[in-house]
Amino acid sequence: MVRALLVLSLLTATAAAAAPAGKTPQQKEPHALGLALPAPNDFCELSPSQPADRYMLETAEQMNAGHNRVLAIFADCGQLAAMRGKGAVLNDYAMYMIPHSASDLPPTMTRAEFIELVAGTLGEPDTIEKAEDIVQNRLSEANAAIELQDLVSLGPLHRDDVALYTGVLARTAEAGAEVEVTAVVVGVTMIDGQVVTLNLSAPYEGQPTIDALLAEQRDNVQRLIDAN
Repeated sequence: MVRALLVLSLLTATAAAAAPAGKTPQQKEPHALGLALPAPNDFCELSPSQPADRYMLETAEQMNAGHNRVLAIFADCGQLAAMRGKGAVLNDYAMYMIPHSASDLPPTMTRAEFIELVAGTLGEPDTIEKAEDIVQNRLSEANAAIELQDLVSLGPLHRDDVALYTGVLARTAEAGAEVEVTAVVVGVTMIDGQVVTLNLSAPYEGQPTIDALLAEQRDNVQRLIDAN
């Protein structure tokens, strides 16, 4: 999971790159923001009171230092129990973060304006129909590229009034092990002027994995908006 955490960090930094970085950013504390962070369906939150969880949380914070503030990490409840008890690997997990690069956005910027800004920077297609066609082409290319590269961006996957979603494929197997690929879909949104990202990952098994993650993320981000 450690390598996958790095993947999540890199992807979030890319997705939020459209937000201008301030020279002297003032980071807001999550508890001061009062953000409610709903767990994805059938996911449980990692707790610093659990030794195995604490290692994952600390690793994520170290990897994101200077780039993103980690708010919370969740994982499939069954997998999390197995990791705590038997040291099993987490395959399905999610992470809420605040990108530091978005700390100096204009205070009057709306969510719609922010999504438009990020979409323009990422070169998103004009229509969802065109976007879906391009994603299919990107997946075909990515399936070949992932055999040679550790990280392959899928670019923008979808956009609506709530968030913009991007994707990435990453090789996550350790050296000498059978190659495994993790798919990650990131939802980028804004809540009361604060940019928040939610990353969701799962073992990659072709386009159905991307479609399922995107559908789940659209539901997850909507519940995040509704909760705040």
